[in-house]
Amino acid sequence: MKTTIERTKAKELIVKSQYNRLENHKKLEILETGYPHLDDADDIDEFIKDGDLPQLDEEIITIIKSKEYLRIPFHKGLDPLFIEYLMSDLYGVTNAYLALLLNDRKGMYEVTGEIDQLGICPCYLYHAIGYGEDGFHDICSICFWENGGIGPNGIPLEKAQENFKNLGAMDASSLQFIDPAGKIKYKRNI
Repeated sequence: MKTTIERTKAKELIVKSQYNRLENHKKLEILETGYPHLDDADDIDEFIKDGDLPQLDEEIITIIKSKEYLRIPFHKGLDPLFIEYLMSDLYGVTNAYLALLLNDRKGMYEVTGEIDQLGICPCYLYHAIGYGEDGFHDICSICFWENGGIGPNGIPLEKAQENFKNLGAMDASSLQFIDPAGKIKYKRNI
């Protein structure tokens, strides 16, 4: 029997599980790649105020300013950064994908709720780029097309579409960068 769960709750359960399995080297990678503005520690208060970072307590702000967060083991006060990062990775994914991540031998879930709005990649019509101005200059994780025309991609859209159909990416050199689960993560606009 399936249990129905709202997508926000599903994301929280998935992120909790992912967070519990995070090793310190992965946490460091998240800090370095997901939060490059931590290097601008003097402006940390502004980043929090502007919503670029989650709310952090004063002790953690002091640790970030002193660069102590680069030492292992990590302080529990940094948890909001890791949780926000993991949560952002689920933005715009389909309910079916969330159910796939939740379903295991112990339970079967059906996820309901409105999918977060993403822009449509012009290459093969997946909702996988930023929504504002249809993700102008965003790179699609499914085909690796950079939304901006021939200029940034080096080939016409029609050729990229043909390549995606035949190769699974906008060109052969892009195969190494695509998300292998992308086609099941994101909705396709048919």
